[in-house]
Amino acid sequence: MTMPDERTRALIAAGEFLSELQDSLKTPGVPDVICEYALRVLTHAIAGICVATVVRAS
Repeated sequence: MTMPDERTRALIAAGEFLSELQDSLKTPGVPDVICEYALRVLTHAIAGICVATVVRAS
């Protein structure tokens, strides 16, 4: 079973990974379509997960 602190660290790491992946200056060899997809996931999925986590904690 995943502990809450492990889940938090995983979400932070995933957000950092997607943030770097969507930045074409940091990842020049990655196709633009992947960078754009990473940005969409970062914007929608991670934000949604963070909101759901806060709501559950309340």
